[in-house]
Amino acid sequence: MGDEENRDWVTVVGVSPDIRQNDATERNVGPLLYLPYSQEPGGSYYILLHATANPIGLADPFRNTVAEVDRHLPVQDLMLLEQRMERSRWAYPLFGTVFSVFAAIALILSAAGVFALVADSVRRRIPEFGIRLALGATPRQVRSLVLSYALHRVGLGVALDLPLAYGASQILGSMLIGVDPSDAVTLGAVSCFLLAVALVACWLPARRVMRIHPITALRHE
Repeated sequence: MGDEENRDWVTVVGVSPDIRQNDATERNVGPLLYLPYSQEPGGSYYILLHATANPIGLADPFRNTVAEVDRHLPVQDLMLLEQRMERSRWAYPLFGTVFSVFAAIALILSAAGVFALVADSVRRRIPEFGIRLALGATPRQVRSLVLSYALHRVGLGVALDLPLAYGASQILGSMLIGVDPSDAVTLGAVSCFLLAVALVACWLPARRVMRIHPITALRHE
């Protein structure tokens, strides 16, 4: 320990697991040494107490114990560990809530856009479906055609957008704590949700087409 001219050798008595000492968003954990107070005295320290009883009632006994050692030692910022953690990372839940709200709005807008686009595309093809029905196609075949159309269009859009979503998640990765930015479960769930919206958007007009006469479908505008 120390510089080249004034170096002291210390003995390692134990190895602890890696921890994030100062910043919870650290990706790479740097080297860290715990030294006894007698070897490395300082001006201020934190003391962590593990209590089996209610820790709220230990404030006064703790102050009295410190005063018995040195009545001039100040005792400040007595709080629970949970309170200390909340104070040090208050911004992360706030940012998480804001991003969650924006993500929910974006998902709703995407679902509404997919629904409107697919439903309008199917509606415009009603005369075509009428011709197919008039030429002998069964309602089941027309319904399968409509659903395959939706799956093809939306599936292509999801396949093109997944790399963009992955790239955007990597940019936000520095703000995520303990969460993989390339979370396959989240990406898969959103993709399945949009596919389900597209299927519903196709099913409703297709169901209406199945109930009308081919001649009525041919006259549809």
